[in-house]
Amino acid sequence: MSFPSGVNRGVFPLARALSMSGVRGGLRPGLKNLSPPAKAAQDTKPRRVFSSTLATLKGSQGMQLIQSGSVDDGNINVGDIGFDFPFYNATYKTNIFVGSNSYITFGYGSNAYSNIGTSSPGRGIFLNSGDHSYQQVFVSQDTPGESFRIRFEGSLSTSGTIGSPTLVWEVTLYSDGNVQIVTGSGGNDSFITDGTGNNFLNFTLFNDSSGVLTKSGNTYTFAQGSYGVQASPTPTTTPTTPSAPSELVLPTQGLREYFYSGNLSLQDNALVSQWASANQTATQGNSTNQPTYKQGIFANGSIPSVLFSGNKYLNANLSYLAGVKYTIAVVEARTSSNSVNYFLTGSDNSPNTNLHLGYVSNSSIRFAQYSNDLDFSVAAYSSFTPYIWVFSNNSRGHAIWRNNQILSSNSNTTDLISNSGGIIGGNGLGNYYGHLGLIAFYTGDKSDNEIRDIFSAVNSTFKVY
Repeated sequence: MSFPSGVNRGVFPLARALSMSGVRGGLRPGLKNLSPPAKAAQDTKPRRVFSSTLATLKGSQGMQLIQSGSVDDGNINVGDIGFDFPFYNATYKTNIFVGSNSYITFGYGSNAYSNIGTSSPGRGIFLNSGDHSYQQVFVSQDTPGESFRIRFEGSLSTSGTIGSPTLVWEVTLYSDGNVQIVTGSGGNDSFITDGTGNNFLNFTLFNDSSGVLTKSGNTYTFAQGSYGVQASPTPTTTPTTPSAPSELVLPTQGLREYFYSGNLSLQDNALVSQWASANQTATQGNSTNQPTYKQGIFANGSIPSVLFSGNKYLNANLSYLAGVKYTIAVVEARTSSNSVNYFLTGSDNSPNTNLHLGYVSNSSIRFAQYSNDLDFSVAAYSSFTPYIWVFSNNSRGHAIWRNNQILSSNSNTTDLISNSGGIIGGNGLGNYYGHLGLIAFYTGDKSDNEIRDIFSAVNSTFKVY
């Protein structure tokens, strides 16, 4: 790639570059605090500093695969990164894209493969960009609320083979605006730009190297090295009240039980063998089928999730849903475009004996009782997107709600005849791939206003919409 005329190229390891540029006063009637007692807060946030020591590629283990398959000219949205990332004179929590031609753009996606420069296609970080391709792209909130890593595996040509990349890099965005870049193969001349052609910085990273873009006001400086944790401060314990994102207060009228990921106390990536509600414990004794506890998934990284991937599920007794009106609230974010991607099912296979909820296809959500199916078309999966769903069987019929909006309904008032063998995470009918934060079960007839109250309570914790 050639630099804009009049700009000297900074070549490293000399590491030079030229720049052109609250507490509640009481609870509402009918509500009660069902969260566990508050824990003391600890100030353990790590302090990151620049180091001249080079970083190495971390690899894709533990990361979410968001792109698989060779693409010549395309781009993909990385989703919600979990914090506001300051980039030049704007901030981005979403609308960050990876282009197959080896760049990251902010506020827009681009397929541009030629005439790439500091004003075209726009603002972004361009890493040996040109007429290339990607085969796999991975993302990870390495430190929820603080850092977000993107891994690019591609080819210097317009096509390539998964597992044999010739262009590899990892870019980590930090909440303070700094950026760490680690190259594998395919490193070369690169630049960061605000898209105007007037405010940019050229730099060079060759193969198997790393560097840090340090934000300074509305400009950047570059140096080879890494941006790592120096030390964690000595933990200091201070009393605290529950923060809004972690407090869960649900309407209690008809509330039978709920499974809330915030009530689990596990290490990140631990297997989940038990998930307790107030009335029972959903269990899985076989470690092969146990889902995984993931920290920092919902509510800007403040709420964990239970991650289901394939044949992972928990057994629960949901027989109390038979013969009654019921309403179920779910907070979830799928990680796959799979069909028959159900987050709740049963074990029977005759009409009105098996409640199942989830994605019947990549672009359709289903509320069914092993008959009496109610489906609704939704956007196909592309990236991490949390939703609050409510599925209601009431005296007006069956209804599907999402984020406080009713999507589909009918006049079918048929109840479940039985509902034995309740399964969280799906099994038999279809396995769920995704994160669950909450499943709450209500019995009794619910009005639309009561359903909206449920949405309000859940969203005050999960901050979905």
